Amino acid sequence: MEWLEASTENCPVQLTLDLVGEKWTLLILRDASNGIRRFDEFRRHIGLSEAVLSDRLRKLTAAGILKTVQYQEPGSRSRNEYRLTRKGWDLWPVLVALKQWGEAYTGDNEEGPVLDLRHDTCEAPVRVMVQCERGHTSLSPPTSAPGPARQPGSGPDAPAPRQARHRQPTRLGRTRLRSRPRPHLIHTDHALRPRDAVRHGRLAAALAPTPATPFVTDPARE
Repeated sequence: MEWLEASTENCPVQLTLDLVGEKWTLLILRDASNGIRRFDEFRRHIGLSEAVLSDRLRKLTAAGILKTVQYQEPGSRSRNEYRLTRKGWDLWPVLVALKQWGEAYTGDNEEGPVLDLRHDTCEAPVRVMVQCERGHTSLSPPTSAPGPARQPGSGPDAPAPRQARHRQPTRLGRTRLRSRPRPHLIHTDHALRPRDAVRHGRLAAALAPTPATPFVTDPARE
């Protein structure tokens, strides 16, 4: 079966875009990964109306990508902060890839990047690279082939497709964390994980555990 003949109802790219593929959603995730947590800060920095921002924050929270943490200023009622969960931080390489692509193909900023991402140990710039599970990098786009979870596409002779395993957004936050090590996408000759800190215009990145150890979110940033 060729890819053109396969159904895309259970395609992970399509299912991911259903959750985070809208512009304002990605901008909220961009700001959340750079330390913005409060409703008024999101609204002022992104330029969203309260209604649109409330809707996007609600959907991201229901999907388990953001979580709410209560805070209270002196003399004010308690409010919620919005912080990235483990699932939310797993989208960080996607945001870095969008930043990297934008710097290469959009705008003309001769003064340098708007946000300078560097590894806080060796000070090397942080970039997204694709590698295989055996550690080979600088890969060219391979010839795509349907995987084992493929479903037959439409057509007069095609069998009835199975029901796509698409969960409701309100259940996504309960997904069990995987312990299987995944390929590292952020590359500076080190395996990196994001840290919720912007220092002098640079988003710091810390060394992750060994590749065989599952990624664990730093409680300090949550």
